[in-house]
Amino acid sequence: NDRVFGQGPFILSDIPTSCALRSNQASQDSQKRGVVVGIDEAGRGSVLGPMIYGAAYWQRPEEDGKTVFADSKQLTEDRRSFLWKNHILADDNVGFAVRVLTASEISRNMNQTTPYNLNQM
Repeated sequence: NDRVFGQGPFILSDIPTSCALRSNQASQDSQKRGVVVGIDEAGRGSVLGPMIYGAAYWQRPEEDGKTVFADSKQLTEDRRSFLWKNHILADDNVGFAVRVLTASEISRNMNQTTPYNLNQM
């Protein structure tokens, strides 16, 4: 819609307790494992509506090999269901962020006199 101005919404979850900084030894040990982040986008940009970016993050499990994948499209339905039930629904240790770039926001920033990188939005 060309009558939508300003920035699109940005939604950020609470930081999961497993990812939050803590001072006790158990948390320090678990933080050494790091965090896994998955990012994806949907949309066609200013031509056909908004671009929607989503990110999810969680603490890297000790048994790291069980959750590693580069592209969710490569997962079987059974594997996707397993990960959903055992990692997403199992507890509140998954954080997320969603950013919507409206068509007018994309067009406005692309039409600036200086080049503009969409990744900066």
